Amino acid sequence: GFRGQIGARLAAVPTILYFHENQISYPWSEYDKAHQYRNNQYGILNFSSALAADQIWFNSAFHQRDFFEKLPGFLKQFPDQNQLHRIPEIKDKSAVFHLGMNLRELLALERNVATVPPLITWNHRWEYDKNPEVFFKMLFQLKDEGHAFQLAVLGEQYSKSPPIFLEAQQQLVDHIVHWGYADRASYHRWLQQTDFLPVTSQQDFFGGSLVEAMAAGAIPLVPNRLAFPEHIPSQHRHLLVYDSDKKLLRQMRSFLQRGVPTEVRSDLRNLVSRYDWSTLAPIYDQGFEALLQANK
Repeated sequence: GFRGQIGARLAAVPTILYFHENQISYPWSEYDKAHQYRNNQYGILNFSSALAADQIWFNSAFHQRDFFEKLPGFLKQFPDQNQLHRIPEIKDKSAVFHLGMNLRELLALERNVATVPPLITWNHRWEYDKNPEVFFKMLFQLKDEGHAFQLAVLGEQYSKSPPIFLEAQQQLVDHIVHWGYADRASYHRWLQQTDFLPVTSQQDFFGGSLVEAMAAGAIPLVPNRLAFPEHIPSQHRHLLVYDSDKKLLRQMRSFLQRGVPTEVRSDLRNLVSRYDWSTLAPIYDQGFEALLQANK
């Protein structure tokens, strides 16, 4: 609608819509589902914007696939003029352009000294969609089994943060080496020291905090869902991708007891280096240039 109102001159400018997230395949909470009308408005805005754009770029292959899997069901909510026949049109002009990040400082960090005992880090938002219950209950179990580890929980504490954070702060007090906000320099230092980064999130269209930790040399353990497997080299997925909470616990137990082969860390850092702007900026430029040439 906006594009149609701004005049023929500006409306003729080629347009790319970048989906870092979207409101059609976003996993709404129970509270949000009670406000479905509002959510549908956001979804319709995403759909109409996709129709109007010349190209649509997604930040991950998962995001692209998930959007087009959920779009038909979303549109079928509307009995009249639901525009289902326009989906192939949108799909044909879509592509994946991974999120560009400033990773140079993290990729340059050296890991000269092993952390003893190993450092486990949380570096995500303190919110329900990051699934902190599974993360901390796994640590409670490892503590009860007598495993040695340190814990850094990075991020700001909000007034409505899940109560599991307070419980974890109390139960894991003897393991905690940092709790809460860290400025940029401190954040980088903690990632540099991180040995293991178990990820439990239920919502992530890309996973920027995971990529940052991997760039600094952390070994991740990620669920076989969302965009996370895209960030793991295929030869290491059997080791670093889990399918159940039981396997998450089993793998973390193994990591603490036996460590991880030395080549894994370098392979991971090499893979995520592709998301640094030094690599992605020329790819984005090629995409922009191709669109301009197509619209001449």
